[in-house]
Parts: sequence; structure tokens; C-alpha cells
Amino acid sequence: MNTIVIYKSKYGATETYAKWIAEDLGCEAVKADDIKKKDLLKYDLIVYGGGIHAGGIIGFDLIKKAYRKLADKKIIVFAVGMNPMSEDIIKELKDINLNKKTKDLRIFYLVGAFDPSILKGFDAWLINRIKGMIKRIPVVNRTDSENENLNRLNYGGNWIDRDSILPIVEEAKIYINDNK
Repeated sequence: MNTIVIYKSKYGATETYAKWIAEDLGCEAVKADDIKKKDLLKYDLIVYGGGIHAGGIIGFDLIKKAYRKLADKKIIVFAVGMNPMSEDIIKELKDINLNKKTKDLRIFYLVGAFDPSILKGFDAWLINRIKGMIKRIPVVNRTDSENENLNRLNYGGNWIDRDSILPIVEEAKIYINDNK
């Protein structure tokens, strides 16, 4: 079974997860910028991971644009962000990233890392806008989630956890075993 893990990582968390998944599956992890759409055709199982930027999975267009040609492939998608896991995040990721053709793809969410001190340009602007929106909510009216997000945006942190890849690896291994 030809398997590949493809990733697009901006700050390193997605790359870390991709390499761990590839290690557990015994395959290669390749940067999305280093692979062409036509190269995807030689794989039976494609695991794609990208960081989240403004709700979009970075680099996921590689899969979406080639999806019709990949209809006979198993595709697993994971997205990496800084928010704690919630079903709302999965729903939002599906709403923003999937279309009629890709709507049946399963998306996994992994919590990454965030260092506000390294942000520049648009990323810094966007984070400041989000912080401003949360700060405009009176403290007594903020949800626990909003307070936690504001704290994460202000101070950052590293929430990368190797065990969080287990459901992805398990789904991939089930597919591999079922298609030997």
C-alpha cells in the first residue's frame, strides 16, 4: 500500500505531527510545496495536514484541486490550530474547507503551539483583531472558551501531544489492513 503524509506548516507544529504520523505508518512525510498534483496519483492512502489560518487549512487546495482524480484514494485530513478541541471547530473546518466534492472527507483537529512573539504582518494584525473582538465583550459576559482563547493569544503555549495522532494513525492502519 503506497502511503504518504503531506503537510503545510507555517510555525512547525503541523510538521511535527506529520512526521510522527509518517513514522507510525512507516512512510514518508513530504512538504506540500515539494509535491505535484500528478504525484498524488501513485498513492493509495494520502494523509494531508495543514495549519489553520483564518479558518482555512493551509495548502489544502492541493487536495481539493486534484480530488476528482483521487476518487479511488483514501484521504485523511488533519488541521492544526491553537484552540482547544471542540466539535464546533470540526464543524467550522468542514464548513470552510470542504465543498460538494470533498464533503465526505473526515477532518481531524490537533492542537498545536502558538508563540505571539514571532508573529509579523498579516498574522500579527489578525491576532490583534481577534484579541480586540474578545476584549470588547464585557468580562462578565465572556464564555470560558473566550477567556481561554484570549489567554492563549496573549501568552501562547505549546500543546503538541503525540498521543493526539492516535485516531489518525488508527484510521489509516484500518484502511491499510482492509485493503491488503
